[in-house]
Amino acid sequence: MIYSYEIEKQILAVFIQKPKLLVNYLNIINQNDFFAERSLLHKTLFTVLKSAVQKGESIDEIILTQRIKDLGIKFEEDINVLDYVRSLSMRKIHGDDKIQSSIQELKKLSARRSISKSAEKIIDSMKSISAEVPYSKILENADQIFNKNINLFEVGTN
Repeated sequence: MIYSYEIEKQILAVFIQKPKLLVNYLNIINQNDFFAERSLLHKTLFTVLKSAVQKGESIDEIILTQRIKDLGIKFEEDINVLDYVRSLSMRKIHGDDKIQSSIQELKKLSARRSISKSAEKIIDSMKSISAEVPYSKILENADQIFNKNINLFEVGTN
């Protein structure tokens, strides 16, 4: 699948260490940018951080971990959430330009996943279309699926 666990960890480390920075990126990044096929951990971490920041709350790794535990989510890898969050809180983070670059990379991966999922839906649809369906309807069907499922991302100049 199309994702980078390391980029996700780096972005989460930034927002755990400097949650107020998240405000600058709320119009760019969302929980769906974090890959969740194997685990909901990164998506959940981002969602809880985002919620706290939007409410103007101060949050540290203890509060973050407790709020995640309160959600009652069992993560597949049976990870100790507090230890994981602490490891992210101690991870070296970079300046704003590299943060922006990491977010751009995450958005590109997210866009590629969305396009890939749309392509899979189009393939499934094309396999089940009757031979009697006119050419224009085939194209219209594919176009509708693509446009319904794709989020267009614009971050920077890439």
